[in-house]
Amino acid sequence: DELFSVNKVLNEMDFWPLMDIHDTLIALKIGRHYKDSFRLTKAGQSLVDHPRRLFGIITPFYLFEFDHLRFARMP
Repeated sequence: DELFSVNKVLNEMDFWPLMDIHDTLIALKIGRHYKDSFRLTKAGQSLVDHPRRLFGIITPFYLFEFDHLRFARMP
């Protein structure tokens, strides 16, 4: 409610950690957009009950391949 008191519309940029998760899931083909919603792919659904495997897939990608400088204020 506090964010809505300042902005009438909230964009993905208002939620950077959520945006990182969103982009990571899409890049790893674990999630995708379908009819104005975000859904897990079959590969993503197969990882729901396996948190260690999911962690082992997401963590190396996020640490070593994900672009962390995309929102940095660099000229």
